[in-house]
Amino acid sequence: MRALLLIAVSSLALAACGEPKAAEPAPAPVAEMTPAEPALAPEVVNVPPQEVATKLAGTWQSTDDPNAILTITADTWTNDYKGDASVHSVDKWRAFPGTEKPANSEGLTFTPASTYIEVVSGEGTFFYEVGTIEADTFDMFYVSRGNRLAYKRIT
Repeated sequence: MRALLLIAVSSLALAACGEPKAAEPAPAPVAEMTPAEPALAPEVVNVPPQEVATKLAGTWQSTDDPNAILTITADTWTNDYKGDASVHSVDKWRAFPGTEKPANSEGLTFTPASTYIEVVSGEGTFFYEVGTIEADTFDMFYVSRGNRLAYKRIT
C-alpha cells in the first residue's frame, strides 16, 4: 500500500513539474459595428427615343476594333470595315421605347424604362439597347447576346 501511495504522489509531483500549459490568448476586442450606408443604385441614363437620332448623327469608330466604322444619319445606319470593301451595308433604323414590342422580336425581352434601336438590314432585324450617349462616345447592347458595343465619334 505504501508503494501504491508512493507511486501516486510521485505521479502528481512529476505532473506538477512538467512544462506549464500555455495560456489561451485573450479574444480580440470586437470593434463596434456601424451600419453600412446602403449602396445606391446606379443612375439610369435613358435617352428618350425622339432624341436618339439627333445625338447619334455622325461617324463613329468602334473602341474595340478601329476598322469598324458606323455612320448614322436620321434614317440610315451604315456599317463599313476599313480594309474589307465587302463589309458595307446601308440600312434603315429607328429608336423606340422599351414598352413597344416590335415585329421580328419574338423571344426577346425589352425593359420598359429603356430605349432601343432597331436596325433593319438585308440580313435581318437587329435590336440594341441604348446605353449612354455623350458628345464623343456612345454605347449600346446587342439584345440577342447582351454584348456591349462602344464607339467614339470621329466626325
